[in-house]
Amino acid sequence: MFPEFSDGSFLYTWFHSWAGVNAMAVSLIVAVLAFGLTKWSPSRGVIKVIVTAGAIATLPLGLDKMGVVLTPVVYIPMENDQIATYLSFFGSVVAVSVGVPYLFHQVSRAASGKMTRYLGNPGMYSQPQPVPAGVGAAGRTMNFQAGPPDR
Repeated sequence: MFPEFSDGSFLYTWFHSWAGVNAMAVSLIVAVLAFGLTKWSPSRGVIKVIVTAGAIATLPLGLDKMGVVLTPVVYIPMENDQIATYLSFFGSVVAVSVGVPYLFHQVSRAASGKMTRYLGNPGMYSQPQPVPAGVGAAGRTMNFQAGPPDR
């Protein structure tokens, strides 16, 4: 069911190298950007939860490789190296493969003006000023007497 975790395989190399730490760092960056810098809605919330769960799954192997032990707060035993490797690999794949396209989509929507209808309209909240009596649209005084127009 799962790929083989034997000497020389990809996951064995993933466990014994700094790939777990790098995957943790990249996943945490993507999760922080996706969770903290985008607006909230129910559909975006589901995506944010998926990306955050993927980033959290990378923590056990990444923290273990860095030598960090969170004994007083949370202790995640590294008794099964295979499970920690699977969590790290699949968590980083999920966090990056879902989070990066989500961030690109949000950035492209913001840049195209689809986030709001009023992007770039600085006078949308200004109160209209009443036009004084006797002044036309061009700002000239209107002459209601018969005769040739002012030029």
